[in-house]
Amino acid sequence: MYYEKVFTIIFFIGFYLVVHAQLIDTDTPPNTLPINSQINSNWVLHFSDEFNQDSLNSNKWSKLVSPSSRAARPDLGIDDWFWKEENVSLDSGYLVLDVIKEDTNTMYCGAVNSNNKFETTYGYFEVRMKIAEAAKGTHTAFWFQGDAMSQIDGTGNDGAEIDVFESAWLGDYTKSVIHIDGYGASHQADTRQYNTPGIHNNFHIWGVSWTADSIKIYYDNNLKVVYANTMWIPQNDEYIYLSDGASFGLSGNYFTSQSIGYLTSAYVDYIRVWKTGGMSEVIEEVKNTKVIRIIDVLGRESEQLNNQPLFYIYDDGTVEKKIILE
Repeated sequence: MYYEKVFTIIFFIGFYLVVHAQLIDTDTPPNTLPINSQINSNWVLHFSDEFNQDSLNSNKWSKLVSPSSRAARPDLGIDDWFWKEENVSLDSGYLVLDVIKEDTNTMYCGAVNSNNKFETTYGYFEVRMKIAEAAKGTHTAFWFQGDAMSQIDGTGNDGAEIDVFESAWLGDYTKSVIHIDGYGASHQADTRQYNTPGIHNNFHIWGVSWTADSIKIYYDNNLKVVYANTMWIPQNDEYIYLSDGASFGLSGNYFTSQSIGYLTSAYVDYIRVWKTGGMSEVIEEVKNTKVIRIIDVLGRESEQLNNQPLFYIYDDGTVEKKIILE
Protein backbone atom coordinates (compact mmCIF):
# COMPACT_ATOMS: atom_id res chain seq x y z
CA MET A 1 0.00 0.00 0.00
CA TYR A 2 2.88 2.38 0.80
CA TYR A 3 4.45 1.86 -2.63
CA GLU A 4 1.07 2.31 -4.27
CA LYS A 5 0.69 5.73 -2.60
CA VAL A 6 4.24 6.74 -3.52
CA PHE A 7 3.69 5.66 -7.12
CA THR A 8 0.39 7.57 -7.22
CA ILE A 9 2.01 10.80 -6.05
CA ILE A 10 4.91 10.40 -8.49
CA PHE A 11 2.46 9.67 -11.31
CA PHE A 12 0.37 12.70 -10.46
CA ILE A 13 3.36 15.00 -10.19
CA GLY A 14 4.42 13.94 -13.67
CA PHE A 15 0.90 14.36 -14.99
CA TYR A 16 0.56 17.73 -13.22
CA LEU A 17 3.78 19.00 -14.77
CA VAL A 18 2.72 17.92 -18.25
CA VAL A 19 -0.73 19.50 -17.94
CA HIS A 20 0.53 22.76 -16.49
CA ALA A 21 3.35 22.96 -19.01
CA GLN A 22 0.57 23.21 -21.60
CA LEU A 23 -0.89 26.15 -19.67
CA ILE A 24 2.39 28.08 -19.74
CA ASP A 25 3.04 30.06 -22.90
CA THR A 26 6.37 29.10 -24.46
CA ASP A 27 6.87 32.81 -25.25
CA THR A 28 6.93 33.67 -21.55
CA PRO A 29 10.60 34.30 -20.70
CA PRO A 30 12.14 31.47 -18.63
CA ASN A 31 12.17 32.02 -14.86
CA THR A 32 9.87 35.01 -15.16
CA LEU A 33 8.79 36.36 -11.77
CA PRO A 34 6.16 38.97 -10.87
CA ILE A 35 7.29 42.52 -11.61
CA ASN A 36 6.00 43.59 -8.20
CA SER A 37 8.95 44.12 -5.85
CA GLN A 38 6.69 44.27 -2.76
CA ILE A 39 6.02 40.53 -2.74
CA ASN A 40 8.34 37.60 -2.09
CA SER A 41 10.24 35.78 -4.83
CA ASN A 42 9.20 32.21 -3.97
CA TRP A 43 7.01 31.82 -7.04
CA VAL A 44 6.52 29.08 -9.62
CA LEU A 45 4.87 30.02 -12.91
CA HIS A 46 1.54 28.21 -13.18
CA PHE A 47 -0.23 29.75 -16.19
CA SER A 48 0.57 32.38 -18.80
CA ASP A 49 -0.49 33.77 -22.14
CA GLU A 50 1.56 36.31 -24.08
CA PHE A 51 -1.04 36.46 -26.90
CA ASN A 52 1.61 36.18 -29.62
CA GLN A 53 -0.19 33.49 -31.61
CA ASP A 54 -2.30 33.98 -34.72
CA SER A 55 -5.50 33.02 -32.89
CA LEU A 56 -6.76 32.76 -29.33
CA ASN A 57 -5.66 29.60 -27.50
CA SER A 58 -8.92 27.68 -27.11
CA ASN A 59 -7.34 25.39 -24.50
CA LYS A 60 -7.15 28.40 -22.19
CA TRP A 61 -9.92 30.78 -23.24
CA SER A 62 -13.46 30.97 -24.56
CA LYS A 63 -14.75 33.93 -26.56
CA LEU A 64 -18.01 34.99 -24.96
CA VAL A 65 -21.29 35.39 -26.84
CA SER A 66 -24.30 36.97 -25.12
CA PRO A 67 -27.50 35.05 -25.91
CA SER A 68 -29.49 38.17 -25.04
CA SER A 69 -28.74 41.77 -24.16
CA ARG A 70 -26.89 42.47 -20.97
CA ALA A 71 -28.16 45.18 -18.61
CA ALA A 72 -29.25 48.33 -20.45
CA ARG A 73 -27.51 51.65 -19.70
CA PRO A 74 -30.37 54.17 -20.12
CA ASP A 75 -28.23 57.05 -18.77
CA LEU A 76 -26.00 56.59 -21.82
CA GLY A 77 -28.74 55.87 -24.35
CA ILE A 78 -27.66 52.22 -24.61
CA ASP A 79 -30.76 50.05 -24.72
CA ASP A 80 -28.87 46.81 -25.29
CA TRP A 81 -25.32 45.56 -25.47
CA PHE A 82 -23.78 42.19 -26.20
CA TRP A 83 -20.53 40.29 -26.05
CA LYS A 84 -19.72 39.13 -29.59
CA GLU A 85 -17.20 36.52 -30.71
CA GLU A 86 -16.04 38.67 -33.62
CA ASN A 87 -15.08 41.45 -31.20
CA VAL A 88 -12.20 39.33 -29.86
CA SER A 89 -8.95 38.94 -31.79
CA LEU A 90 -5.17 38.74 -31.49
CA ASP A 91 -3.06 41.36 -33.22
CA SER A 92 0.65 42.18 -32.98
CA GLY A 93 1.10 40.37 -29.68
CA TYR A 94 -2.05 41.66 -27.98
CA LEU A 95 -5.44 40.30 -27.07
CA VAL A 96 -7.79 42.89 -28.59
CA LEU A 97 -11.32 43.49 -27.28
CA ASP A 98 -13.21 45.75 -29.68
CA VAL A 99 -16.16 48.01 -28.89
CA ILE A 100 -18.59 48.71 -31.74
CA LYS A 101 -21.58 51.02 -32.01
CA GLU A 102 -23.89 48.69 -33.92
CA ASP A 103 -26.77 51.16 -34.21
CA THR A 104 -28.03 54.25 -32.41
CA ASN A 105 -28.70 52.42 -29.14
CA THR A 106 -26.77 49.12 -29.37
CA MET A 107 -23.19 48.34 -28.38
CA TYR A 108 -21.16 45.22 -29.23
CA CYS A 109 -18.16 44.35 -27.05
CA GLY A 110 -15.48 41.66 -26.60
CA ALA A 111 -14.78 39.35 -23.68
CA VAL A 112 -12.97 36.09 -22.88
CA ASN A 113 -12.90 33.85 -19.83
CA SER A 114 -11.11 30.70 -18.71
CA ASN A 115 -14.17 28.87 -17.34
CA ASN A 116 -13.65 25.07 -17.31
CA LYS A 117 -10.23 25.59 -18.90
CA PHE A 118 -8.14 27.28 -16.23
CA GLU A 119 -9.57 27.60 -12.74
CA THR A 120 -7.46 27.88 -9.63
CA THR A 121 -7.36 28.77 -5.94
CA TYR A 122 -4.81 31.29 -4.60
CA GLY A 123 -1.73 32.66 -6.30
CA TYR A 124 -0.36 35.88 -7.74
CA PHE A 125 -2.01 37.16 -10.91
CA GLU A 126 -0.44 39.80 -13.15
CA VAL A 127 -2.00 41.49 -16.18
CA ARG A 128 -0.52 44.20 -18.37
CA MET A 129 -3.22 45.96 -20.34
CA LYS A 130 -4.49 49.19 -21.83
CA ILE A 131 -8.13 50.05 -21.25
CA ALA A 132 -10.60 51.04 -23.96
CA GLU A 133 -11.62 54.72 -24.12
CA ALA A 134 -14.04 55.20 -21.25
CA ALA A 135 -15.25 58.52 -22.72
CA LYS A 136 -16.99 56.58 -25.49
CA GLY A 137 -19.35 54.90 -23.02
CA THR A 138 -17.47 51.69 -22.34
CA HIS A 139 -15.57 50.13 -19.46
CA THR A 140 -12.75 47.58 -19.37
CA ALA A 141 -12.47 44.96 -16.62
CA PHE A 142 -10.20 42.29 -15.17
CA TRP A 143 -12.15 40.01 -12.86
CA PHE A 144 -12.77 36.55 -11.45
CA GLN A 145 -15.85 34.39 -11.01
CA GLY A 146 -16.53 31.26 -8.97
CA ASP A 147 -18.94 28.53 -10.05
CA ALA A 148 -20.58 28.42 -6.60
CA MET A 149 -20.84 32.18 -6.15
CA SER A 150 -24.65 32.00 -6.00
CA GLN A 151 -24.68 29.67 -2.99
CA ILE A 152 -25.89 31.65 0.02
CA ASP A 153 -23.96 31.20 3.27
CA GLY A 154 -23.08 34.75 4.32
CA THR A 155 -19.53 34.48 2.95
CA GLY A 156 -17.62 34.34 -0.29
CA ASN A 157 -15.72 31.25 0.81
CA ASP A 158 -17.64 29.08 -1.66
CA GLY A 159 -17.09 31.53 -4.51
CA ALA A 160 -17.29 35.21 -5.38
CA GLU A 161 -17.18 37.70 -8.20
CA ILE A 162 -13.92 39.59 -7.72
CA ASP A 163 -13.72 42.76 -9.81
CA VAL A 164 -10.08 43.79 -9.70
CA PHE A 165 -10.95 46.91 -11.65
CA GLU A 166 -13.65 48.34 -13.90
CA SER A 167 -12.78 51.52 -15.81
CA ALA A 168 -16.28 53.03 -15.75
CA TRP A 169 -15.24 56.58 -14.80
CA LEU A 170 -13.27 59.41 -16.42
CA GLY A 171 -11.03 60.37 -13.50
CA ASP A 172 -7.74 58.78 -12.52
CA TYR A 173 -9.40 56.24 -10.28
CA THR A 174 -11.25 52.94 -10.44
CA LYS A 175 -13.03 50.61 -8.07
CA SER A 176 -12.65 47.02 -6.96
CA VAL A 177 -15.68 45.05 -5.80
CA ILE A 178 -16.17 41.61 -4.29
CA HIS A 179 -19.70 40.25 -4.74
CA ILE A 180 -20.92 37.27 -2.69
CA ASP A 181 -24.10 35.23 -2.14
CA GLY A 182 -25.44 35.56 -5.68
CA TYR A 183 -27.18 38.54 -7.25
CA GLY A 184 -30.59 38.32 -5.57
CA ALA A 185 -31.94 39.48 -2.24
CA SER A 186 -29.02 37.96 -0.29
CA HIS A 187 -26.35 39.67 -2.41
CA GLN A 188 -23.57 41.47 -0.54
CA ALA A 189 -20.73 43.58 -1.95
CA ASP A 190 -17.60 45.30 -0.66
CA THR A 191 -16.54 48.18 -2.95
CA ARG A 192 -13.20 50.00 -2.69
CA GLN A 193 -12.25 53.06 -4.74
CA TYR A 194 -8.55 53.53 -5.44
CA ASN A 195 -6.38 55.99 -7.35
CA THR A 196 -4.93 54.89 -10.69
CA PRO A 197 -2.71 57.64 -12.12
CA GLY A 198 -2.67 57.60 -15.91
CA ILE A 199 -5.24 54.82 -16.24
CA HIS A 200 -6.70 56.37 -19.39
CA ASN A 201 -3.33 56.46 -21.15
CA ASN A 202 -0.88 53.74 -22.10
CA PHE A 203 -0.46 50.28 -20.58
CA HIS A 204 -0.60 49.53 -16.86
CA ILE A 205 -0.01 46.47 -14.70
CA TRP A 206 -2.54 45.09 -12.26
CA GLY A 207 -1.46 42.49 -9.72
CA VAL A 208 -3.62 40.38 -7.42
CA SER A 209 -2.24 38.47 -4.44
CA TRP A 210 -4.83 35.92 -3.29
CA THR A 211 -4.27 33.77 -0.22
CA ALA A 212 -6.58 32.00 2.21
CA ASP A 213 -6.56 35.10 4.41
CA SER A 214 -6.58 38.07 2.07
CA ILE A 215 -6.83 39.58 -1.39
CA LYS A 216 -4.44 42.42 -2.20
CA ILE A 217 -4.68 44.51 -5.36
CA TYR A 218 -1.70 46.33 -6.87
CA TYR A 219 -1.60 48.96 -9.61
CA ASP A 220 1.76 49.56 -11.30
CA ASN A 221 3.39 47.74 -8.37
CA ASN A 222 1.76 49.94 -5.72
CA LEU A 223 -0.52 48.34 -3.15
CA LYS A 224 -3.98 49.88 -3.47
CA VAL A 225 -6.56 47.63 -1.80
CA VAL A 226 -6.51 44.97 0.92
CA TYR A 227 -9.46 42.69 1.69
CA ALA A 228 -8.49 41.10 5.02
CA ASN A 229 -11.88 39.95 6.34
CA THR A 230 -12.04 36.27 5.39
CA MET A 231 -15.82 36.43 4.81
CA TRP A 232 -14.93 37.99 1.44
CA ILE A 233 -12.15 35.57 0.48
CA PRO A 234 -12.99 32.60 -1.80
CA GLN A 235 -11.52 29.26 -0.79
CA ASN A 236 -12.54 27.52 -4.02
CA ASP A 237 -11.41 27.70 -7.63
CA GLU A 238 -12.16 30.84 -9.63
CA TYR A 239 -11.78 31.54 -13.33
CA ILE A 240 -10.59 34.68 -15.10
CA TYR A 241 -12.42 37.26 -17.20
CA LEU A 242 -10.91 39.92 -19.46
CA SER A 243 -13.66 42.07 -20.92
CA ASP A 244 -15.08 45.36 -22.03
CA GLY A 245 -18.72 46.37 -21.86
CA ALA A 246 -21.16 49.28 -21.68
CA SER A 247 -20.25 51.70 -18.90
CA PHE A 248 -22.32 51.93 -15.73
CA GLY A 249 -20.43 54.91 -14.26
CA LEU A 250 -21.36 57.67 -16.69
CA SER A 251 -24.41 59.53 -17.93
CA GLY A 252 -24.76 61.82 -20.91
CA ASN A 253 -24.11 61.65 -24.64
CA TYR A 254 -20.76 59.82 -24.48
CA PHE A 255 -22.20 57.00 -26.60
CA THR A 256 -25.00 58.67 -28.54
CA SER A 257 -22.66 61.37 -29.89
CA GLN A 258 -20.42 58.75 -31.52
CA SER A 259 -20.77 57.67 -35.14
CA ILE A 260 -22.04 54.17 -35.88
CA GLY A 261 -19.16 51.73 -36.30
CA TYR A 262 -15.88 51.08 -34.49
CA LEU A 263 -15.43 52.99 -31.22
CA THR A 264 -12.38 51.76 -29.31
CA SER A 265 -10.46 48.69 -28.08
CA ALA A 266 -8.88 47.31 -24.94
CA TYR A 267 -5.47 45.65 -25.34
CA VAL A 268 -4.01 42.91 -23.13
CA ASP A 269 -0.26 42.40 -23.45
CA TYR A 270 -0.01 39.35 -21.19
CA ILE A 271 -1.46 37.54 -18.22
CA ARG A 272 0.67 35.43 -15.86
CA VAL A 273 -0.21 33.42 -12.77
CA TRP A 274 2.21 32.08 -10.16
CA LYS A 275 1.89 29.73 -7.20
CA THR A 276 4.04 29.57 -4.09
CA GLY A 277 5.51 26.49 -2.45
CA GLY A 278 6.92 24.67 -5.46
CA MET A 279 6.53 20.88 -5.50
CA SER A 280 5.04 20.67 -2.01
CA GLU A 281 1.99 22.48 -3.37
CA VAL A 282 1.74 19.97 -6.20
CA ILE A 283 1.74 17.10 -3.70
CA GLU A 284 -0.90 18.84 -1.58
CA GLU A 285 -3.03 19.30 -4.71
CA VAL A 286 -2.65 15.58 -5.44
CA LYS A 287 -3.74 14.65 -1.94
CA ASN A 288 -6.83 16.83 -2.16
CA THR A 289 -8.27 15.23 -5.30
CA LYS A 290 -11.13 12.71 -5.11
CA VAL A 291 -11.97 9.76 -7.33
CA ILE A 292 -15.31 10.22 -9.11
CA ARG A 293 -15.18 7.25 -11.53
CA ILE A 294 -13.22 4.07 -12.18
CA ILE A 295 -13.23 2.52 -15.65
CA ASP A 296 -11.46 -0.43 -17.26
CA VAL A 297 -9.43 -0.43 -20.48
CA LEU A 298 -12.65 -0.81 -22.51
CA GLY A 299 -14.21 2.25 -20.90
CA ARG A 300 -16.65 0.30 -18.72
CA GLU A 301 -17.52 1.37 -15.18
CA SER A 302 -15.62 -0.75 -12.65
CA GLU A 303 -15.08 -1.24 -8.96
CA GLN A 304 -11.56 -1.18 -7.55
CA LEU A 305 -9.97 -4.52 -8.52
CA ASN A 306 -6.54 -5.98 -7.97
CA ASN A 307 -4.07 -7.24 -10.58
CA GLN A 308 -5.55 -5.44 -13.61
CA PRO A 309 -5.11 -1.97 -15.10
CA LEU A 310 -7.84 0.54 -14.28
CA PHE A 311 -8.29 4.24 -14.95
CA TYR A 312 -9.15 6.46 -11.99
CA ILE A 313 -10.86 9.73 -12.94
CA TYR A 314 -10.55 12.54 -10.38
CA ASP A 315 -12.68 15.60 -9.64
CA ASP A 316 -10.04 17.97 -11.03
CA GLY A 317 -10.25 16.31 -14.46
CA THR A 318 -7.02 14.32 -14.21
CA VAL A 319 -6.84 10.62 -15.01
CA GLU A 320 -4.57 8.03 -13.38
CA LYS A 321 -3.79 4.58 -14.75
CA LYS A 322 -3.13 2.27 -11.82
CA ILE A 323 -2.56 -1.44 -11.10
CA ILE A 324 -2.94 -2.59 -7.50
CA LEU A 325 -0.97 -5.79 -6.96
CA GLU A 326 -1.95 -8.28 -4.29
